[in-house]
Amino acid sequence: MGGGRVEKRDRTEEIRQALVQRGLPGLLAGMLAERASLQAAELEMTAREAYFDGIALAFSLQESAGAALARNLQGLREVERIMGAFSGELGKLDEVVGVLNTYVHRLKSSSQEEDARTLH
Repeated sequence: MGGGRVEKRDRTEEIRQALVQRGLPGLLAGMLAERASLQAAELEMTAREAYFDGIALAFSLQESAGAALARNLQGLREVERIMGAFSGELGKLDEVVGVLNTYVHRLKSSSQEEDARTLH
């Protein structure tokens, strides 16, 4: 009975090493090796190698998708920061336009008062 466990452990370690050689981190390779050991045991050598390559490729794609997501999130945060700054500047511009509007109304009012006092 103990021989089966040793054989499975050896097979799992062999798979883990094969996955590490293909670029997977050791901890992840160990977890995947346990799951992959049953399927890999039923495959011929060339199919096993292709199976391991497929696992490594899937990990690589998942890793690059995660990196792209992180870059997109960083870009989104930058856009959010810029929009916040733009909003602040628009608020300042709105205040200036309000002051100018008040000034124009005062000029208009004083101009009309002067016209009313002027004798022709």
